[in-house]
Amino acid sequence: WLPPLDPDLSLDTLVKQYPFPVVPYQLRCLIGEADDPACQRRLPVWADLSCGQNTLVYGANGSGKIQLLTTMLQSLLMNHSAQEVHLYLLDYAASGLAAFLTAPQVGDVVHLNEDEKLIRLLMMLEREIEIRKEKLEGDLHAGSLEERLQKAGLYHIVVVIHPLSALQEKMAEDRSSLLRLLANGPSYGITFIATNSS
Repeated sequence: WLPPLDPDLSLDTLVKQYPFPVVPYQLRCLIGEADDPACQRRLPVWADLSCGQNTLVYGANGSGKIQLLTTMLQSLLMNHSAQEVHLYLLDYAASGLAAFLTAPQVGDVVHLNEDEKLIRLLMMLEREIEIRKEKLEGDLHAGSLEERLQKAGLYHIVVVIHPLSALQEKMAEDRSSLLRLLANGPSYGITFIATNSS
C-alpha cells in the first residue's frame, strides 16, 4: 500500500511530481492529488477554468476553501501571462487576497466596504460582454473557447467572489446585473469562481 497522502502538499511539490505542458489560453490549474487505492496509484487533480463554466468552491468554515482558492490563483499566475488572463478578486472575508494585487495579471481587489469599486467592476464586465459578443458572435462554434479568444486577440477574465453569500447580501435589492454576468460571462471568456458555506 502507498503511504497516506501528504496533508501539507505545496503547489511547488505538485508541479514537480506532475509536470505538464502549459498550453496558451488553456486555464488548467493543478490543485491537488487524489488517491486511487484500488489501482495503487495517485493522480493529479485539475480545475479547468477555460471550459466555459463557472466554479463553486463549497464547504463548511475551516474546510480549506481559501487554501484551494489561493492554490488556483497561484497556479494561474505561475503559468499564464496578463496577455492570457486578467483577474479581479472580490475579497469580502478579509482573507488576504490583496496579496495578489502586485501580480500583473490582477486588475483589482475589491473589499466589503468598496461599493463604488464594485459598481464600476460590474459595469466594466457588462461592457466587456457586449464587446466580446461583437468579436466572437459569428465564431461561437468554431473551435474551443481558448482558440476563439486567442484568434480575436482577447484574454480570459476570471472573477473571484469570496464568499458569494456576502455579495448576494450586498446586492439583495437588485441582483439582476450579477445574475446576467454569471449566466452570460462564461460563453465569452468571463469566468467566475465563487466560494460559499451555505
